[in-house]
Amino acid sequence: TRSEDGAAARRAVAQLVGLGDGLTPAGDDFLVGYMAGLWSASRKTARDAVRKAIGDAVAANAARTGAISRHYLEAAIGGEVSEPLARLAAAIGHGNTREMEQAVAAALAVGATSGAAASHGLLLAAATLASVTPPAA
Repeated sequence: TRSEDGAAARRAVAQLVGLGDGLTPAGDDFLVGYMAGLWSASRKTARDAVRKAIGDAVAANAARTGAISRHYLEAAIGGEVSEPLARLAAAIGHGNTREMEQAVAAALAVGATSGAAASHGLLLAAATLASVTPPAA
């Protein structure tokens, strides 16, 4: 994402889709969170091309995971995620510590590990985008 390398993003996604156990493997949950982070912080830049490359790679590899996880991945491609994850993304954007604490607790409560993996993906995307200097207008 930092280097805005769509080919590298596609390779990474291909390794994550379906990785792990359960109805929603951790690799898929991470990707849902990562896409939520990209959508929530999106600007009209070359990062939009990376988001599209990630979405294309998820769609191309979705058959490698189960139906429930595939549904979540496909929804995330379009910017739709669970309410706890969306609340966490919004709380980060608002910068309100108390709101973030509540949103993190709610997101982590989802499933056995799904909430943690998705939150990890969202936070990594947010941190990555925060460290990228926006292009001059």
